[in-house]
Amino acid sequence: MVPRPLTPRETSVLVALITRGASLIEGEVVTGQDRARWLGKVPGTRAGRRCGCGTCPSIGLTHVDSTQPDIEDSHIVLEVDTPRSHGVAAHRQ
Repeated sequence: MVPRPLTPRETSVLVALITRGASLIEGEVVTGQDRARWLGKVPGTRAGRRCGCGTCPSIGLTHVDSTQPDIEDSHIVLEVDTPRSHGVAAHRQ
């Protein structure tokens, strides 16, 4: 699959996740510098393969200039949950 531009909704979810998400690693703090660095990469972020489970809406993220890693090689770095979201996670690849 060739990476494609993020949809406006995907971009909004990614930005919300970066600005509000918390680390899943106990005791690890996401700094303002981390968030600023990640937000700076959003314009070059592309959507890649969908999660292999077939049930969730997760997609692999890659940069426009990068090769796309296998989704199995990724891991969650941020997670956010609201009453309406049913949980959203960002995967580092």
